[in-house]
Amino acid sequence: TSLATLLLLPIAALRGQLRPLLPRWRPLLVYTVVEICLPWILLGYAEQDLSSSLTGLLVAAVPLVGAVLVKVTGHEPMAPRRVLGLLVGFGGVAALVGFDVGSSSAPAVAAVGLVAVCYALGPLILARHLADLPSLGVVAASLAITAVIYAPIGLLQLPDEAPGADT
Repeated sequence: TSLATLLLLPIAALRGQLRPLLPRWRPLLVYTVVEICLPWILLGYAEQDLSSSLTGLLVAAVPLVGAVLVKVTGHEPMAPRRVLGLLVGFGGVAALVGFDVGSSSAPAVAAVGLVAVCYALGPLILARHLADLPSLGVVAASLAITAVIYAPIGLLQLPDEAPGADT
């Protein structure tokens, strides 16, 4: 996130795409936490116990969770044909990646479930509160906020000594 911030933030600033974000810093912060900060931490945790295929399958539930959120919030009608399409798509992902639950743990599955909720909620926040803002500015600012939030976590996990040649 720091490297992406170093690359994108100056470009967004030069294009004047950061200043329009200032009045909407609260929804930007919520979007950043929901779409980037929490999912990346949770996926890092979950991937230590889950297979990549199971993680992929669980993350593929994002459109299903999104459909439920859209239905609950009344943002869009959900016709039966759309629901069927989502289920067929999810089934296709399941057929491609498999369903390896042999070494899974409930907390790790719950973490990826929360990731799916976050990834479904993020675009709703974006569409309702940030859609008229410059996308490069939103992305650059979100990555910068994430880098600031992650910095203390990273600093606390620095090794005592530099990695050796074996590493």
